[in-house]
Amino acid sequence: MSTSSITSTGGDQQSFLPFYDRYASKLWGLILGANLPMDQAETILANALLRAWQAPDPLTTSEQLIFARLVRLTFVEGLPATMLSTILNT
Repeated sequence: MSTSSITSTGGDQQSFLPFYDRYASKLWGLILGANLPMDQAETILANALLRAWQAPDPLTTSEQLIFARLVRLTFVEGLPATMLSTILNT
């Protein structure tokens, strides 16, 4: 799937699975680093991916910008701010 199709689909359900497959494991590793209860971690992951999918940003077209937006959404969804230093130090 091209990056442009990720940002332009606007919620196309057939394209969600490749989107999920591309980004979920990277986000999951980040979220697990926060040592949150499993149900809270799963909720953060699901909500961040769904928010990004349901409201794509047409200006976010590169892989790096898409992932950066997803990381930001994990914080919006409840990832502790203390994880920011972990991200910045890697």
